[in-house]
Amino acid sequence: MAIIDLVFYYPDIETIKLYFYWAVLFASFSILHRDPRFLPRCSLLIIIFILIDLLFVGKDPANGRLFIDSSYGLSNLTNSNDLADSCGFAILFSICAFSYSHFAMKVFYGLTAVSCAIVLLGTVSRGGLIITTVSLFLYLLLATKKIRAVETFLIIFCLFTVSYITFSYFINSDISMYEKRFQREGPRGGLLQLGLRVVEENPLIGTGINDVESNTVRRNSPHNFFLAIGVHYGLAPALLMALLWIITLQRALILYFSKERKILGELLVLIFFLFCISCISNMIMLYSFCALYMSKIISTSC
Repeated sequence: MAIIDLVFYYPDIETIKLYFYWAVLFASFSILHRDPRFLPRCSLLIIIFILIDLLFVGKDPANGRLFIDSSYGLSNLTNSNDLADSCGFAILFSICAFSYSHFAMKVFYGLTAVSCAIVLLGTVSRGGLIITTVSLFLYLLLATKKIRAVETFLIIFCLFTVSYITFSYFINSDISMYEKRFQREGPRGGLLQLGLRVVEENPLIGTGINDVESNTVRRNSPHNFFLAIGVHYGLAPALLMALLWIITLQRALILYFSKERKILGELLVLIFFLFCISCISNMIMLYSFCALYMSKIISTSC
C-alpha cells in the first residue's frame, strides 16, 4: 500500500510519515502486549481521548446529526458515522471493564457508557447502533457466571433506558430521525456496486482515492473498509487486508475456545465489533483501538 501511494499517487514526505507512524504503532503494540497490564491501560487512555473529543460535539445544521468540530477535537471524527463507531467501542469496553473494576472505576465506566450511548444515539448511525447492540448481547451470552450475566443485563438495560430518555427529551424531542433513516433506502447499495466496478476496472493499483462517483451516484465512500482499500490501492491489498482479518478472527476463536482460554470473552466481543464495523466503515484500520486489539490477537501465542 505504501509503495503504491509513494510511486503512483502521493510521493511526498507526509505520506512517508503516515505509513511510518502506523507501522511503528502496530509494531510497538505487538511488543508492549507482553505486559498483561498494557491492554487495559492503553484502552483506558483511548477512552479518555474519546471522552475529551465528546466535549466538542455539535449538531450538524444540515441534518441534525451529532459530529465533532475538526477545529477542536483531538481525533478526526468529523463524520457522524465515525463518531458513532468510536462511541460504540467506548460503550463496549466500559461495559466489559465495569464487572472487574473497583467502585470508583465502576462509576467512571458507567458514566462513560451512558455518555457515549447518548452521543451514539445522537449520531443517528444505523450501523453503529445495530452492531453495538448485537455486540452487547453477544457479550451477555459469553458471560459465564450467572451473577455476572445478570449484572451485565441490568447494565445494558439501564444504559439504553437512560440514554433513550435523555436523547428523546434533551437532545431530540422526536425519535422520527431514526424512523426516517430506517425507512429510507440509502445509497449504500449503489456505492457498493460502483466500488466493485471501480476495483474491476482498476485491479492493479486502484485509483489513489477512497471515494467513488458516477452520473447517478454522488461522490462518496463505499462504506466498506475492504472495498475502500480496493478502490484506493487495487485488488491485491484488499485481499491481503481481508486475509489479515480472517487470520485475526480465526486466532481469536482458537484462543478463546482453547483449554487454557488464553483470551477472555470481552476481547472476542471487541474483535467481533471491530470486524463488523470494518464492513460498514472505510478506514477502521486507522483507528488506534483497532490496531491495539488486532495486534493483541496476532501477538498472543496459541
